[in-house]
Amino acid sequence: MKGYNMSRNLKRDNLKKLAAIQTSNGYKIDLANYVYNPNLMYEYPALTKIMGETEEARTISTIYYFKYYNGGGEYLHRIHEEPKENASTWYVVKDKSETVLESSNRFNLNKLIKYAEEH
Repeated sequence: MKGYNMSRNLKRDNLKKLAAIQTSNGYKIDLANYVYNPNLMYEYPALTKIMGETEEARTISTIYYFKYYNGGGEYLHRIHEEPKENASTWYVVKDKSETVLESSNRFNLNKLIKYAEEH
């Protein structure tokens, strides 16, 4: 499918730049999912932080940009819980909340970082 992966910039210099990003409140670029995950949620870099942990699960907060096929897009804040056991396997997220932060037709890394600093 030609053009499917157009927005992912996987050049070495860009990946180094993304790996160095960390906000003052602990968000980091989820580089592994950006590079390897085929889910459209990871077409653009996402900032992720572990909010809390119990013996069974951890709560994850993610700030990301999602581009729709009609040309529109949104900055979103997602909170979900994932099990700690079998961390290397796939699992179904049952409890999640998602909030639209802003509608925007273009991705801006600085705006993504600004939203992460606010949450």
